[in-house]
Amino acid sequence: ICQIRRYNVPQYIREHGETYSLIKDRLDKYLYIVDKPGLSLEAMAEYVKLMNARVKTVDIVAVDYFQKMRGRDTIGDEELVAERTKDFAKELNVLFVILSQLSKAGQGKDSSGKWHEPEQKDLRGSGAIGDSGDYVFLIWRRALDSTLSPIDKEKYKYDTMIKIVKARERRNENEVFTLVYNPDTSRLSEKIEEDD
Repeated sequence: ICQIRRYNVPQYIREHGETYSLIKDRLDKYLYIVDKPGLSLEAMAEYVKLMNARVKTVDIVAVDYFQKMRGRDTIGDEELVAERTKDFAKELNVLFVILSQLSKAGQGKDSSGKWHEPEQKDLRGSGAIGDSGDYVFLIWRRALDSTLSPIDKEKYKYDTMIKIVKARERRNENEVFTLVYNPDTSRLSEKIEEDD
């Protein structure tokens, strides 16, 4: 928001208290964070209903991350929770975004030790969360590719790859986009690859 380096934010707040207050007030109107691990879908629904009744209509619910949700102790439970996320979104009329970790096998290397891009099957758990989602995006850091040279790792250290592996209305799945992080402004923007 301020377009400055993250570690300069405390100094910015001290020097620009009035601007910080305006930004904070604006964010407080539109962003509500429940920092409680292990919430069930039912508990999340109660928070949404409470916000809808008291403050403002909730448009988006984001869960960080699926493996920390309550009620997914077994593979069967996990599949049930994943299926119920669609009902949750429909009933509350929200966009429901769920983050999920990759399994250890999906974090960069295949059985032969070679780098591979993550795939939907690499989502941690039974795979139910990927199966139940209308859209599945995989996100990873390009510089983590163990086959890159040190020079290329430095070149790609701010690159974030996003691959669309499932999209309800799209035919072109497995499209990959590159976002680049600018540490001076703390912003991500699409990277335009230059022709050599």
